[in-house]
Amino acid sequence: MRQIIVIGGGPAGMMAAITAARKGAAVTLLEQKEKLGKKLLTTGNGRCNMTNISAHLEEGYSEEKQNFLKGCFEQFDAQDTISFFESMGMMTKKRENLIYPVTDQAATVLDFLMMELRRQKVKVKCREKVTALEKTKKGWLVKTEGWQYEADSVIMAGGSKAAIQKEDTAAYPLAEKLKLEIKKPLPALVPLKCKDKVCSALAGLRSQVKLKLLIDGKNVQTEEGELQWAEYGISGIVVFQISSKAARALDEKKKVEIEVDLYPFKEKQQIAKFLHHTAVSDPQKTAEEVMMGIFPKKLASFLAHEMGWKEKADQYTENQWEEAVKKWNHLKLLINGTKPFEQAQICSGGVALFEIDEKTLECRQHRGLYIAGELLDVDGMCGGYNLQWAWTSGYICGTYAAKGK
Repeated sequence: MRQIIVIGGGPAGMMAAITAARKGAAVTLLEQKEKLGKKLLTTGNGRCNMTNISAHLEEGYSEEKQNFLKGCFEQFDAQDTISFFESMGMMTKKRENLIYPVTDQAATVLDFLMMELRRQKVKVKCREKVTALEKTKKGWLVKTEGWQYEADSVIMAGGSKAAIQKEDTAAYPLAEKLKLEIKKPLPALVPLKCKDKVCSALAGLRSQVKLKLLIDGKNVQTEEGELQWAEYGISGIVVFQISSKAARALDEKKKVEIEVDLYPFKEKQQIAKFLHHTAVSDPQKTAEEVMMGIFPKKLASFLAHEMGWKEKADQYTENQWEEAVKKWNHLKLLINGTKPFEQAQICSGGVALFEIDEKTLECRQHRGLYIAGELLDVDGMCGGYNLQWAWTSGYICGTYAAKGK
């Protein structure tokens, strides 16, 4: 019976351990924290968006990685994830393309994973921090702070620096000791910082917008959704979706701007005509009061003040309203940073994909070593993509580690 050590008790590690055990291996799962799956409990605001059933799952990740990921998802995709959990007795439900446990609780997902670990007789060792990996003639020696374990194969699923406390460490040092190339980890799915006065003026407000991410003046990504204004800058899913590229560009000392379209719902000329018509129909209204017909009061007040429009609204021509609308739809924010790793849902960066076999996820330099989950340089958008990568990579690593091929 092959002896498998899995390092890391997150979603990828638990999936790898279960898969390897189901395929006949004797599996020990090592987790440095006191419990498994702590980060899993916070996903989807505690509801756990498990996966995404989009027709082209790989499109939820950066373009340069899509071919690599497509091959992985051909081995284990969103439907396989649903079947995996339902086979254990856990029902799921769908909201558009998003899949959740029917209970809407991440704890349910964790409970079923832990039940299956017990059923498959996986040995779980918590508070076991791995300090070194050594290749031996027979396989691997895994050293922890208090013990050492022999294994035929090792699966590294130690996660990333995202959403962990400062005293915690991810598995990057182990990978570095093995001479694996690591793309610098940066916060992703994270709020962005901006010193523009509009952010502090609108702090606490939520508004539906269209965002363009401009890097050195070039539009590299466009997203639409709810923006949350804050004293420090901007947040919300629409911001998270562009944050990975923004963080990488900032690290490369490039100019990063966000262009905000404050009212993306209608043609700009239609908006101007509507506002001008409202103004002349009720000459007693101020410009701020007219704008309250399409914007929250806080935003309308800010825009009126910024334009210096203090007169009654009917004093302004339709052309003036058109010029105002153009400004509202091209509001530029200069981004000067991201929130720290502790506030990031995931990381971009990690062990470079050229270091691993695209079919088996086995390390090319070190046979018998497999890498899964966030430790690899894979990060997806919001919407279940990152958990699906955990399930997929865990399954692949568990499968091939158990085979020994």
